Amino acid sequence: MAGMTAGAEATGAITLALNAAESRVQVAALRDGEALFAQEWHVPSQGTELLAPALADAFGRMRLSLADVRRIACVQGPGSFTGLRLVLSTAAGMARALGAQQAGLSYTQLLACGPLLPRGTVLWVLTHARRGLVHMQAFRMPGETQDAASAGVTDAATATTLLPEAVTPVEVATLDAAVARIVALQCGNVHPATGAAAAQTADMYDHGVPRGDSSLAAGGVQKQTMPTNRSGCEDSPAPAVCLMGSGATRNRAVLARALAELLPRARFLPSRFDHPAPALLLPLAAAAAYGPDDVQPLYVRPCDAEENLPALAAARGMDPELARQELARLTSASLAATPPADVPPTSIPPASIPRTGV
Repeated sequence: MAGMTAGAEATGAITLALNAAESRVQVAALRDGEALFAQEWHVPSQGTELLAPALADAFGRMRLSLADVRRIACVQGPGSFTGLRLVLSTAAGMARALGAQQAGLSYTQLLACGPLLPRGTVLWVLTHARRGLVHMQAFRMPGETQDAASAGVTDAATATTLLPEAVTPVEVATLDAAVARIVALQCGNVHPATGAAAAQTADMYDHGVPRGDSSLAAGGVQKQTMPTNRSGCEDSPAPAVCLMGSGATRNRAVLARALAELLPRARFLPSRFDHPAPALLLPLAAAAAYGPDDVQPLYVRPCDAEENLPALAAARGMDPELARQELARLTSASLAATPPADVPPTSIPPASIPRTGV
């Protein structure tokens, strides 16, 4: 999103950062390079009711004024559709009321800011995407002696250089495909700009459940889908590989078995890194580029509500196609948009639009 750079913050202005990509609601704020507060709540099903009162309480306790908020950074994905919509809509509403600029943050990069690893380490962030899928992205770490959280808060000009560098795009993958991506990158058999492995047959949708002919199910090597030159990988001077995130933790047994054959030096980070500390929002917010436009969500995979809408609409006696058109209109219209003249207000009652916690 084009717009203001990190260094354009006015003196005394507050930068607010929001995240609800997984099961935690997190808020943090800074002013003039100094952290004001950073809090989180573990409320998997109550984020909608909590966020606004929590913000009001935090500002009240710190004797701060919401009118001083000039920049709002929010995690745009990938993650829970409900959580992403919560923070994005909150940011959009506050920006309109306060005249604030907005910026989107990457959840995978936020997670990668947690561990301090040797410079050059390749860190794969895998988060749970349901249906046996994972969101995944690789980062190159800036170095074990650089504390990105503190450096980012006090020096916005250098924050970007101290953050983990993305070396692949974020994508959604089955477990077979995830292993293929990880091994291909380590063996130099992947295009950094696209993250596409040379062999793509591992991408066949099995929803992450090992097939009978899958290397994950058999515990062996699936030669047509995985790089098999093990000695080539072992002799490569490539940096160490680490895996972290809820997707890595949930599927550790399956992933570890497959990687033991192909990348025996791959390491899984402890589950305490599955969720970022709220203070880690600050260096990303300090380095972000802000602008006047609303932040768009990064969903990566299709929404369950969209896929299930025809069946849900039919069960309520509605026309599935009309329901699809109305959902598309509601999710693409601006906040000031009015209902179309040819669609009666009661044709699709609010209760019929499914809510999902994905």
